[in-house]
Amino acid sequence: MLERHLHSLQVLFNTPENYTLASRRREPQGLPQAFGAVLRRKSYVTVELPPLARLPELTRALPAELKACQQGKSSFTLTAPDALVLAQLDQLARAVLLRLRQDGQA
Repeated sequence: MLERHLHSLQVLFNTPENYTLASRRREPQGLPQAFGAVLRRKSYVTVELPPLARLPELTRALPAELKACQQGKSSFTLTAPDALVLAQLDQLARAVLLRLRQDGQA
């Protein structure tokens, strides 16, 4: 899901349990600006999109199926594969990346 956005992002972690992408831009502390992660746990998978916490207009428009998986402002937990939710997460990741590009952050 996140791999299709690699052209403007960099891979920070690529393990079976943690796939994390960051913007090529740096935070003021010198660290890469986090974009998203897919974290595999024992009985669930979490998708995190940290920039979403700064983009409330995108979270207000989330579909009901995606809101049901939402944990906090920028994290989504799936306990079983769901093609609809994965497609919605992909659209959301694209919208976040587009917004970051518009703001000069990606």
